[in-house]
Amino acid sequence: MHELKTVDLNRMADGCLVARSLVYEAAFMRLRGIAAGLHAAESSRNRWSPTELVHETFIRRLHDLRMRFRDRVHFLRTVKTLLIQTQLDISRHRRAQRRWGGEVCVPLEVLPLPAEGEKEPVLLLRVALQRLRAINQLGAWLLELKYYRQYSLAEMAAETGLSHWQVRVHLKTAEDWLADHLPASQRG
Repeated sequence: MHELKTVDLNRMADGCLVARSLVYEAAFMRLRGIAAGLHAAESSRNRWSPTELVHETFIRRLHDLRMRFRDRVHFLRTVKTLLIQTQLDISRHRRAQRRWGGEVCVPLEVLPLPAEGEKEPVLLLRVALQRLRAINQLGAWLLELKYYRQYSLAEMAAETGLSHWQVRVHLKTAEDWLADHLPASQRG
């Protein structure tokens, strides 16, 4: 079995496919062990095996990663973070499937416009969000993360680099603005 070397990590960052294969082979068992620990913490329903999680992480996250690693420890810590992110994505996707019952999600942009004089709730919300985005881009983004992407408060904080408290304040401000600018019949 090949040993994980910093030289191979740097060659992988340069796009060398041979180095990527060597790194994968050298790191697989250690990454599988890390994934097994994450696997044990996951609920037993519909979870992926550690091997599947490692494969999926390499396919989704490391395929085009052009990051230089200081050493093996830096690489393993980074990949552990990527394993957790992949597991979160899988979990979110699974929750979304349960929530929507397998229905196809349609982006707002492709929905037909309402008939003349008719006020469609989705259109009203889209227009209100566009107006909010023009004056409070962060607030609109947080609303999108919360309601369209189903992010938790912790995930929103990680995505934006804000503290939990800052996310709460900005989100509350955006929700209040949206409530004030939607017709009373459209508020949830």
